Amino acid sequence: MTLCLGDSFEVKRKMQRWASAVFSLGGATALTMVLAKNIVKVPQAEAEAALDIATPDVQDLQLDKVFVLFRHGSRTPLHKFPGESVKPTVWSTKEHCSFMLGEFDRKLQLSSPCGGDIQPKTTYAGLLPGGCPRGYLTDVGRKDAVALGIRLKHSLIGPNKLLETYSPSDVYVRSTTFQRTIDTANGVLHGMFGSKGKAIHVSVNANLRDEVMIPHVRACPLLRLMFKEQRKIAMKNWIGTEPASHLAQQLGVDPSETFPLHLRDVLTALNAHNKPLPVELETDHVQVIDSMATSYLRDSLLSKGSIGPTLAIGRFLAEILDRMNNDPRKLFLFSGHDTTVMPTLLALGIADDDWPPFCADIRLELYSDPNAPDRKYVRALYLGKPKQMIFAPSVLCPFEVFTEGIKNVTPTDYNALCNSVEISEPVSKSDFH
Repeated sequence: MTLCLGDSFEVKRKMQRWASAVFSLGGATALTMVLAKNIVKVPQAEAEAALDIATPDVQDLQLDKVFVLFRHGSRTPLHKFPGESVKPTVWSTKEHCSFMLGEFDRKLQLSSPCGGDIQPKTTYAGLLPGGCPRGYLTDVGRKDAVALGIRLKHSLIGPNKLLETYSPSDVYVRSTTFQRTIDTANGVLHGMFGSKGKAIHVSVNANLRDEVMIPHVRACPLLRLMFKEQRKIAMKNWIGTEPASHLAQQLGVDPSETFPLHLRDVLTALNAHNKPLPVELETDHVQVIDSMATSYLRDSLLSKGSIGPTLAIGRFLAEILDRMNNDPRKLFLFSGHDTTVMPTLLALGIADDDWPPFCADIRLELYSDPNAPDRKYVRALYLGKPKQMIFAPSVLCPFEVFTEGIKNVTPTDYNALCNSVEISEPVSKSDFH
């Protein structure tokens, strides 16, 4: 199994278009997949007829593997409100970044599958008023992570569950190279397996360009174009709104100096830590900002149909499929970002209208039928609730259908697809992760 995936990762199979894709399931009759809301869906009746089996009850199946992808916990903001009239919010080290949970007795052992020294990143250099770094996991964020770990423990760890306890031969943990995702992984592991015991190995790609868990918007010209085009549309729509005029007047700036994505970042961080808003905003103003920021991210990823999710997260989903088939371990934990969770939700067709909250988690469960070992199924859960994937005939998806659904969003040649368009204008790195 190739672990150093990076920009050279390819799946040796021609990528099929979502608008009209035809595939064969175990030699059965080919199914025609139709485009629905930019994502392919297999009609239930046809899928069940092709597999010639009735969908079983999940309680009658054996849980073999679980893949959990989660966003980091609550953090300090990446941005600030524009204008000189706003009094800066204080993020004190003692109150927010003292890591009051203390050092865990069980340590993390970081290593890079591609080699190189791991130097955990913060999104920005420099400190906020009060001493906390920008974009840093706070004490609240660590508690978020521990709470997620406890919730996962209740359903996955213990007698007659997926695992009895932690074993390095059964558990794979991966984090992006950002300090907040590494710290979140630590908190989740603490909640699942406790703070005492041997060090837990965590895989971290030392080179961010080798990481397939995040969309490389600045390095991929086609993705960059998609986000650039949607940013212009989003800004045009935003400037004409009442919240934009209200904020501009309060801040003493032109409406073009504000952007919903950046405003939402600040507002979400303040809300997570029960901090007051730096300016007066009506509830409906906050809702407009949240809705427009979410639309910007979603529309950027879907502006060219399946191409956005394919470039943003397709290689990572291909890795999960590979591990379902070939990795003997049982539990796989991936610590990422909102820009990891959202493209995955879109690729699976289970996205709602909301931005993924802090510590949002997607779970993919692989089951087998004890009465027919060659029959396998995949169930997706988001925020702990089962979801029907858009290409699946039901909540419990036959593995063959899941396989083809993932292959449809796997780039055959990532670099070639990224470079199918050339643009020269940069995209701000501050918009992502």
